[in-house]
Amino acid sequence: MKDWRSHLTQFDDADARRFRENGWWRDRLLFDYVEEHAASDPGRTAVVDARGTMTRDELLGEARRIAAGLVRLGVQPGDVVTGQLPNWTEAVALTVACTRIGAVLNTISPIFRARDVSAMLRLASPKVVITPDTFRGFDHLSMMQDLVAQLPERPQLVVIAATAPEGVVTWRDLGSADPADLPERPAPDAAAQLAFTSGTTG
Repeated sequence: MKDWRSHLTQFDDADARRFRENGWWRDRLLFDYVEEHAASDPGRTAVVDARGTMTRDELLGEARRIAAGLVRLGVQPGDVVTGQLPNWTEAVALTVACTRIGAVLNTISPIFRARDVSAMLRLASPKVVITPDTFRGFDHLSMMQDLVAQLPERPQLVVIAATAPEGVVTWRDLGSADPADLPERPAPDAAAQLAFTSGTTG
């Protein structure tokens, strides 16, 4: 299965019209809802993880900067961004950022190791891969460096760490881009996520 897009469920015009008439498709992005809630109550807590919290306004700002950083790395609508991240605030910001620019977010659980991750990366063909340096005693960065080097088209590797080896971008550097450079909003009914399960079907 080399082209995952050929396996997407396709809705015809009649389905799309019915979904919109029933209010199931509202032609809005996840980013739009975050933006709306940040405007209504910017200081309210939006995300909590073991390392701290983010307010609605902080989440919106981080998502905008990360979105701009991804665009600066060449990510365009329909490109895949892979994130093998714990349940950290960065994972939420990345999800919101990808919806803003029309990137397809490919989430990989941090429990997966080289054999599984390699197969997922080959199928997804990501433009950017984001990983922690270490998590729960495992060196994710070294694993990802080895795996992306084996891909036919090498993605840009981003690490959530204070520093990065040559050729790797830190999360902080990714988020240093100017949100003013963001492109127009993408189509809200385009593919948004490519997710792998541990064995379920359907």
